Amino acid sequence: MKRMLACMLLLVFAAAALTGCTAANADPKPTKAPFSGHIEPKTLAPEKPNEGLALGAVLFWETFRYGGDAGEKFSYKIYSDSKEFMKDFGDRGEEFSTRYSENAFNDYFIAAVCITVPTGGYSYSVNSGAVKGNSIKLDILQTSPEPGSMTTQAFERHCILAAFPAELYTEGMTLTAVVNGKVMQNVGDAM
Repeated sequence: MKRMLACMLLLVFAAAALTGCTAANADPKPTKAPFSGHIEPKTLAPEKPNEGLALGAVLFWETFRYGGDAGEKFSYKIYSDSKEFMKDFGDRGEEFSTRYSENAFNDYFIAAVCITVPTGGYSYSVNSGAVKGNSIKLDILQTSPEPGSMTTQAFERHCILAAFPAELYTEGMTLTAVVNGKVMQNVGDAM
């Protein structure tokens, strides 16, 4: 019996040594907490404006997501002022307060499109965007989860922020969002 225990212990130590699973090699970083309903923003903007993208007048874009509800499926709002923007998105942290500061709005204005989907697994990117007069058109690519893939079974709200040159801004602008070739219903300023 002692001999068998000694062999088992020896095998356990050998396996730990071979796989690097010893206390000396353990990763001291704590593991991430399980999903709690808060999703960190994911920035998909190119590092340089228009880098590798046919974006027309779009200077840069980014997306983020957070929990949503079954209510409004699509909305948009145009921001020409930092205070108004930060009132709606100030909880996004220091990065947002820097990128969308009062001085930044001297250079660009922001078109924000928000879309609610029934599950996790969706992502969005901007294919192109342009301003013509007081109209903005954004061509958005929606990537859906693969059929049968594991997704969170909770509504998510995705926001796509697209920056345009400040000199193109006019009062009362409207936005048309084309998502995967389908024109989304315009509800305007209803975020």
